[in-house]
Amino acid sequence: MPECVENLEVWQRGVRLVKAVYEITRHWPSEEQYGLTSQFRRAAVSVPTNIAEGVGRGGRREIVRFARVSLGSLYELSTLLVIAEGLGCVSEGSAAKMRAEIDALTRQLAAFIRYQQGRLPGRPPGSTHAPPPDGDAAGPPYKPQALIHSPQATRHKPRTARRTDDHSHP
Repeated sequence: MPECVENLEVWQRGVRLVKAVYEITRHWPSEEQYGLTSQFRRAAVSVPTNIAEGVGRGGRREIVRFARVSLGSLYELSTLLVIAEGLGCVSEGSAAKMRAEIDALTRQLAAFIRYQQGRLPGRPPGSTHAPPPDGDAAGPPYKPQALIHSPQATRHKPRTARRTDDHSHP
């Protein structure tokens, strides 16, 4: 386990991403200050801060759990970038550069998660790429084209929910 979160390349890259996000949002419309700008910044800040929190808690399971939250924040950031570009808040060139950084950090963070999972207690030596008991190692592979609307993406399976306040069933 790292002695200091600042030594982790994935954390350092996350901090650089935050700086880039603040720079790109600096000149966004003032009416977006409490809307898109704030959301964009919060999603970016969430990436390195959740990595730090996971490391600070000391256990590998916590590192993995909080790194997954960071990964979710990168997906959120990618979606917000699409929205910002569509609204004309960011140029196509700036968006492309930001998207490339988000993609690279997403891959790096997914690899970090797989590595940490492979070092969890109870894993056979050398099984760094085995999926965890609860599913895929780091979630689905990141694919920006997944943001494109498709008819298959809008189909949902019907949900069946059980009331948690119903005490008639064990």
